[in-house]
Amino acid sequence: MERHRKAIIGLLGEQLSGGETFRLRVARESMRPFLRPGDWVVAGEVAEDSLRIGELVLFARGSDIVVHRYVGRVRREGRVLFLTKGDGRFFFDPAWPASMLVGRVLEVHKGGRIIRLRVRSWRVFNYLLGVFSILEGLFFRAARPLRGKGACDECSVAYDR
Repeated sequence: MERHRKAIIGLLGEQLSGGETFRLRVARESMRPFLRPGDWVVAGEVAEDSLRIGELVLFARGSDIVVHRYVGRVRREGRVLFLTKGDGRFFFDPAWPASMLVGRVLEVHKGGRIIRLRVRSWRVFNYLLGVFSILEGLFFRAARPLRGKGACDECSVAYDR
């Protein structure tokens, strides 16, 4: 099963790099309240240098595709790594390399409504949510020694069948 899921992720990356879009169903709750299980996202191609704080990105983690908010990048040992965070999580995801980047979310379909994230008003809103996510993540990272380790679940998506 896992081998098949990894093959699907590879095909998805190829489809997006060819200019196509792909529709995925949200399966987990780490992006609540913005994304909920059962919502659909439409993903498109993304160049790693075009990412902006607050954008929703898809990346491969094992045999899952994760949808989280992009909050920045860091350089470690000469490599650029991406930082993301689920809206419903207190902590940042572990930093990940560009090779795991699958695409960016272009649209969200929620109960008959379509939210086009490339529209200026949504880009500004997502930027503000991205800044808030950074501040929240830094606050909880600083508070972690006081409370113990926190969990970092991912927001996987199911494939449109």
